[in-house]
Amino acid sequence: MKNSRRSRRKGTLAFLIPMVVFVVIVIFAIAYAFGPQQGTIVIRAVYGTEELHVTATLNGQQVQTPYNATVTQGYYNVVFPPLQWYVAPPAHALTLGSGKTAYAVGVYTAAKVAVGVTPGGFNQTAVGALHGVTPVAWVNTGTQDVVVVVSGVGSVDLVPGQSHSVVFAAAGVYGFHILDTSITGTVTVY
Repeated sequence: MKNSRRSRRKGTLAFLIPMVVFVVIVIFAIAYAFGPQQGTIVIRAVYGTEELHVTATLNGQQVQTPYNATVTQGYYNVVFPPLQWYVAPPAHALTLGSGKTAYAVGVYTAAKVAVGVTPGGFNQTAVGALHGVTPVAWVNTGTQDVVVVVSGVGSVDLVPGQSHSVVFAAAGVYGFHILDTSITGTVTVY
């Protein structure tokens, strides 16, 4: 009697152990197939070929660029911050799939500084710019021709409606004036 019970238990165990292992494998397979999958998000901020280091937001969380992380698949929103001297790129909406990589590259552009010019003067006489980045434009907003002299550049003849832009290569203070007048201004280049 004891031997037959023992062999029935062995037979039951021999059946149950593979069944339990099979059920566990099926549960893990289902969890893997239908559970949250991961992908990679890459966030960069650039100006031309230059990498910028900014604090962007990824679904409301601040991240430093360049940023690269493995995250759960889903929808993400990346917002790039404003920077002095630059125009910020628009926000990026990303859809990240399982095992995929989604990129958000914020391309910044230079913010232009415009100085209005008429024969009677300038609309602003002190402006700032970032060397190698910020274009400073003198725009003839009047109805007569005007000659503006910019240090390091020379004389610029402007007919009504015309403009002339300069990107200063080096930091310093650059003067400008209307030819044959005492009307002056400065550009401080950082």
